[in-house]
Amino acid sequence: MVAFLVSDEAGYITGGAFPVDGGVSSTSMYSKGRISSEY
Repeated sequence: MVAFLVSDEAGYITGGAFPVDGGVSSTSMYSKGRISSEY
């Protein structure tokens, strides 16, 4: 993500929110409950 944002190709981006959370927000609620109950 950082490499893209500092590249010339990212010049058209004028604003946005890019969460950097290690992928936590990309998982579903089902998989979070399933993972926590198994460990």
